[in-house]
Amino acid sequence: TALTSGENTLADGYYLIVDTTANVGEGGAYNKALLQVVGNISIAVKTDAPTVEKKVKEGGSYGDVADCNIGDSVEFLLIGSVPDMSRYDTYKYIFHDTLSTGLTAPAEGNIQVYLSNDKVVDSSDTNVTSDFNITVSGQNITVSCDNLKTVSGISTDQYIIVKYSAVLNEKAEIGLDGNTNTVKLEYSNKPDQSGSGDTGNTGNTPEDNVIVFTYELDTTKVDGQDNTTKLKDAKFVLLNSEGTKVAKIVGGKFAGWQDLPNAGADGKIAADAWTSESVLTSDENGMFKVAGLDEGTYLLREIVAPTGYNMLTADITVVITATTSTTWNGENASTALTKLEVTAGGKTTEGNTSTGIVGITVENNKGATLPETGGIGTTIFYVLGAILVLGAGVLLV
Repeated sequence: TALTSGENTLADGYYLIVDTTANVGEGGAYNKALLQVVGNISIAVKTDAPTVEKKVKEGGSYGDVADCNIGDSVEFLLIGSVPDMSRYDTYKYIFHDTLSTGLTAPAEGNIQVYLSNDKVVDSSDTNVTSDFNITVSGQNITVSCDNLKTVSGISTDQYIIVKYSAVLNEKAEIGLDGNTNTVKLEYSNKPDQSGSGDTGNTGNTPEDNVIVFTYELDTTKVDGQDNTTKLKDAKFVLLNSEGTKVAKIVGGKFAGWQDLPNAGADGKIAADAWTSESVLTSDENGMFKVAGLDEGTYLLREIVAPTGYNMLTADITVVITATTSTTWNGENASTALTKLEVTAGGKTTEGNTSTGIVGITVENNKGATLPETGGIGTTIFYVLGAILVLGAGVLLV
């Protein structure tokens, strides 16, 4: 006899009430079979199912969107809620996490699992990694427990949190496509069939996504008087904001920070002291590129000027600014990255969010360069001038 929502008239007797729903859908669960006797009774649906979220760390907080340099370690959290498991004999609980190809998955031993009273991990939380089976295969991470009820101290409304870091690699997408990462939670959803022989009686939560962005800096070298004239063979290095590290560039992509070469007796670093992997050379179109940069502040230093041009005497401060959202529904990346800008030499230029490219122009002027103030060149002029004055005085006498 099919029962409907509302009143149902039945003869006295014993009834086994069974949930016959064909498909409870994502995030749903079946009711446990009930045995009831005679009399007027009320039956309420008693199902519970877990939820799952994925978060990525940006700065000091977690959200759905982050950006970073290629080579940076990116921290992720998988947060699963603990449902009411009282109607189950055993309860399967499995995280299925998928990283984009732009992220290198961690080793299995670097993945930790915690039991927490909230959605963060702190010193008060219990490490329950030993209660879970962890496997990493390519871009897929699986964290599973055959019976969540056996985890010591677990109770309804707590959270199981998986914590790990992955490295943004040279395959990372630049710009708006981003590097998306997805998790879903598989869980027991048929309480009347859970037990030691339980197989195939699980459901899945809807997927949850986060996204990681990285950007590209294009620099064009031009003549200071005629900006249409592009200058090749100018050589630069890219430094961090403090000027204490130099970028290593491999195949036009950022590949980490290196120590600066030793300076000479004059306190300056000679052009030939920089490694080949740190030198950026302008091509026939006056351009050089660095892909895989986080938003933030960088310094561009010219170490060799084009033939016939004066070399820049000061570093160029370059600031990449990205406007991103802290939340994202996983559907349209343009709602996650809404604006991209770059500031250099006091001038701000809008970038292209789709390609992730920001561009700047650097000018060089022709002509001889006078010795800088306080340098050895001015000292020579002073000495020669004094000699000439002294010589004139001798001749006069």
